Amino acid sequence: MKIFKNINDSEIAKLLIGGDIGIIPTDTVYGFACKADNPTATKLLYDTKRKHETKPGTIIAANVSQLIDLGFDRDELKFAREILNAGVSVIMKINAHRSYLNFGINTQAARIIVTGNLHDLLKITGPLITSSANKPGQEPIKSIEQGKDIFGEEISFYVDGGYINSRPSTILKINKGKVELVRNGSVDVSKFLKQNLR
Repeated sequence: MKIFKNINDSEIAKLLIGGDIGIIPTDTVYGFACKADNPTATKLLYDTKRKHETKPGTIIAANVSQLIDLGFDRDELKFAREILNAGVSVIMKINAHRSYLNFGINTQAARIIVTGNLHDLLKITGPLITSSANKPGQEPIKSIEQGKDIFGEEISFYVDGGYINSRPSTILKINKGKVELVRNGSVDVSKFLKQNLR
């Protein structure tokens, strides 16, 4: 188990690319993270959070191109570009060959990190699959110390972002060209809910 103080430490990208999972400060809360194009690491992430997990995590990416390469629907990405760039998670269709990410439902939440250190990491690693760092029924951890107490050596590495007590991401869903609210969170999306994206 390794502890890092800076998410841009070059070893973090190497660990993620190599298939490790870690707990990192995202743009909202502390989350588990691993490479989204790695089925083995993704299974380990879900198993660490909860055996037989059936709630898909969220993909974070540096830009729309990364989401296209991962297999998200191009048309829905085009419709949702403004929302994604506002730091909102959007549930969209994704290619069936990525079914390991979402337990075969072939839709997935995704969010773009447009600036900052996490954006820089994603430019190196490519998209990451994330899920809030907590056990079922518990709140997301607020510090790395709390995370180590709960998960210990199950996690390859931790990135210390200090004390985080933020709301999780807002989640919207694209449904037949319209936007639906799934979860209120860190971003006010009232202006998007009135839009018809087609």
